[in-house]
Amino acid sequence: MSIGDSVRNWIWKGAEPHLENLAGVGAKLEGELNDLKKLMRRQGIQQESLVREISDKIDAQAATDKGAQQDLPAPPLTELADSFFHLEAVLVSLGAAADTLSALNMVWEKLADVCDQAGMEIIRESGVPYDSRLHEALNRAPLGDHPVVMHVSAPGFIHRGRVIRPARVVLSDDANLQALAAKSEQCI
Repeated sequence: MSIGDSVRNWIWKGAEPHLENLAGVGAKLEGELNDLKKLMRRQGIQQESLVREISDKIDAQAATDKGAQQDLPAPPLTELADSFFHLEAVLVSLGAAADTLSALNMVWEKLADVCDQAGMEIIRESGVPYDSRLHEALNRAPLGDHPVVMHVSAPGFIHRGRVIRPARVVLSDDANLQALAAKSEQCI
């Protein structure tokens, strides 16, 4: 045996425990790598499932929104009520005769019947308590605890319980409205 062979044997004997250790570490890393591959496949499957679920929900919501849009009242009905409201306001401001105002009330009743059949309600009352769901206040002045609708400048609409457009209103506090009512009674 030569010196080279002796050195080689000595190196191999010293390296054998390390080679066995490295083989164990390699097997452990290979196992962890296989576990990571399995995890990646599971996550990919879950991701595809989640994407399909979200896509289905988006499609369902779009169908619901489309159905809700079809469920809205026809624009001509709201436009007719809006136009008639403004016509009435002009006639009242011009001092229309009592007969004309009574004819307007009859038309309002007929229009209300047509709206009821379509599941729609017109918001146009003054002298009622302010409700932020039904009214859009045009004045922003601080009012008392119980603001009241003093004047409606544009009607609002409710369709099957859902507010389509709030009525645009001018508010007053309850005390101011009562004072105005008392003053107008004195003038009569």
